Amino acid sequence: QRHAIQERLPERSDGQGEAWRAIHHEQAALTTWLSQLSGHEISAAVRLGTDYAITNGPYAVWAGLCERGLSGTEDGQERSGLLWTLCNVLLRAGQISVAERRAREKASLDAADGRQRNAALALGVLADIYQARGELDEALRIRREEELPVYEKLGAIRERAVTMGQIADIYEARGQLDEALRIRK
Repeated sequence: QRHAIQERLPERSDGQGEAWRAIHHEQAALTTWLSQLSGHEISAAVRLGTDYAITNGPYAVWAGLCERGLSGTEDGQERSGLLWTLCNVLLRAGQISVAERRAREKASLDAADGRQRNAALALGVLADIYQARGELDEALRIRREEELPVYEKLGAIRERAVTMGQIADIYEARGQLDEALRIRK
């Protein structure tokens, strides 16, 4: 049985923005709905609401939902999706150490299962964590030596471009403006 909130969401990503904006005004209903989900419903809701969760929260509710989902599945792909949302909402909520642990778990899981792109995305979250901590050298190392080579190998042009922009951001934060500008050009 589908919940009233779920009924209002389009199946495809185009058009979800407006639907989620309307739901944002109904945080209490969203929280109640999420708390009632179980089993594979959790993964389905997380898949549908990941972008919303990461951007809008409520982070503690989404983190709790992901944790419940993780405790109920051993499926690698399902765990990967739950871990993606979890590490991102934890980072946004300021729970950096837990976010780091979960991002590492996702990177390891995806690498072991051959999902290189997903592992690289998790490495990107790790780089974000190091950057948030002010550990710019480690953030730069991860982006250049671990994340970027995967995108280049896969021919993932968009992800490569985004990562190059993030590398330029780190150079800019380190005061290396010429290098940042060179990359951006």
